[in-house]
Amino acid sequence: LKKIINNPPDTSVKKPITDSKVAIVLSEGLLLDVYSLGDKYKNLPDKPEGLKIARLPLNKGGEFSFVDHIVNENIANSTADRDVGLHYQGYIDLKGNGEFIFQLNYQSGEHFIQQFPKKCQLTLKVNNESIFDKKVYVGQGQSYSMQSTADFSAGLNPFSLWFACPNLRSFSPKQDYNAFKDTSVTLYIKQPNDKEITKIMANKFSYDPDK
Repeated sequence: LKKIINNPPDTSVKKPITDSKVAIVLSEGLLLDVYSLGDKYKNLPDKPEGLKIARLPLNKGGEFSFVDHIVNENIANSTADRDVGLHYQGYIDLKGNGEFIFQLNYQSGEHFIQQFPKKCQLTLKVNNESIFDKKVYVGQGQSYSMQSTADFSAGLNPFSLWFACPNLRSFSPKQDYNAFKDTSVTLYIKQPNDKEITKIMANKFSYDPDK
């Protein structure tokens, strides 16, 4: 795919993607699908499933918070006291051909409820290839850092991050927000010609707004 970046008057960056059949205009950032998983899972699923209750645009680069979805009262009420899954999807623009290094840093907030036995699920895929598939403890300020390598070709590659966490048996959306506001994932990348690993910036991501 060939990518051309224009500079429109609004704050988003439009990226016309052309091939021999059709032109698709992409916007900067990712799509966030919000899933309510109920409370039936002993172990959270490693891929998107459940009841999809919202789709939101997100443009924060490689920073992902487990309160990204709490943008209005309706979504907050629909996800309160339930297992919730956040699916970030779109494309990542890779530079160079060869081995890429990905780093994922996870940070859990320190919740007011004792949740040490519970775990969140993190699944990262690039071009449908699994980069990370990990269950991580949530609730006591835990932090993890992990790296993985994979070979890719330059250009736009499908990107998918599934970030699911269990309910905390709270009594209100406000308690959910306070419990999860410091639970986050940060993604870093080192491309074949880069000298060092760096946090993924917002302009590396794009999505189809008509999807």
